[in-house]
Amino acid sequence: MKKILSLILVIVVSLLVMKPVSAANISVDLYSDYAYLIDRNTKMVYLDDKSDDQIYPASITKILTTIVAIEAIESSDVSMDDTITMLEEDFEGLYAAGASTAYLEIGEKVTYRDLLYGVLLPSGADACQALARLTYGSVDAFVDAMNEKVASLGLENSHFENPTGLHDDNHYTTVKDMSVILDDALNNETFKEVFTARTYTCSTGVHTWLSTLYRATSNSGMKTTVLDGAKSGYTVEAQYTLATLMTIDGHEMILVTAHASTENGLNAHVADALTVYNYMTIHYHSVTLYKKDDELGNYMILGSNVFQYVYDASEDISLLLENSIDYEDLDIELQSHSGILIAPIEDDETIMTMEVSYNDEVIYTYDFSLESTIGVSYAALALELGIPVAAVAAIVCVALRMIYRSR
Repeated sequence: MKKILSLILVIVVSLLVMKPVSAANISVDLYSDYAYLIDRNTKMVYLDDKSDDQIYPASITKILTTIVAIEAIESSDVSMDDTITMLEEDFEGLYAAGASTAYLEIGEKVTYRDLLYGVLLPSGADACQALARLTYGSVDAFVDAMNEKVASLGLENSHFENPTGLHDDNHYTTVKDMSVILDDALNNETFKEVFTARTYTCSTGVHTWLSTLYRATSNSGMKTTVLDGAKSGYTVEAQYTLATLMTIDGHEMILVTAHASTENGLNAHVADALTVYNYMTIHYHSVTLYKKDDELGNYMILGSNVFQYVYDASEDISLLLENSIDYEDLDIELQSHSGILIAPIEDDETIMTMEVSYNDEVIYTYDFSLESTIGVSYAALALELGIPVAAVAAIVCVALRMIYRSR
């Protein structure tokens, strides 16, 4: 029975309450004036320094540029390895603005994949504008798609005026919004592959590009191999910005920082990422709440093809907590909204909530929801309704017969 329903009903244990709970504001001194650190899986926040304040993103804008381009390419009939030709319009305004480029040239032939790496590794504004033209027909149309993407993520504190991150007073975001944009982008395998690359040689062999982290290691001797990937940015108004992916005891974390002053050195923003990584590694560990296949709930499902479902954890469920906190220190409560579910069940319907408390304070709330809508099975419904209807009919028949005989 359970196996049959598993084909129909998919419960996602990684689908969380989208109201992040603050685990603690970790005690670190950073060069950056704005910072936000969040666990990708649990959505627990570990560092929040003016995360809702408006910032200028500079070239971390290109994270959004890349994912918008990838999604357009993947939904079209072109391949990542199809060849395109760079046009004069792809370079329009870039040299006058002092924009960073991937050193592509007019008439040069490269692939879509080359352009994606050219955007994120050398921060190529030329690759940005080429992708805008190729995917949406123009830079203006591409920027509209960028803002539509932001709106679809529910972000109200961001607005973009170009795909490059060049300064514009109306081109702004927050470090929290950028963490959401990066988190969404990392769900795409192609984006994650590009974002975490250290080097890339384009298909023609003409260009080899280095990532932000590779350059920081080369220039300053920083041990950036502990960081999974990053994209940096700089303009005079923005100062240094950085969006980083790091893994702490099995938990993927996103750190976004902004406005690290140039007076603190060329790689102050990267130094901040390493400071956060080192602090979290030393002071935090993963605490497992439930192991894969642990039973979390048992449900009757009326009106569907399957009557009963045993809810098992599809993967380990864990929290990243301070080293002083262990499993025994936590109070974990699972609350089923109902032991009986009635089809249809919508894909965003919460069926069970987990609350985790420490020292009588709720530190984490986790909602278990459906990934797929469960429709009504009219055959099952007829059967389920048929039994009580038949019973009532039988009682009525008996009563009528007794009345008839008594006459």
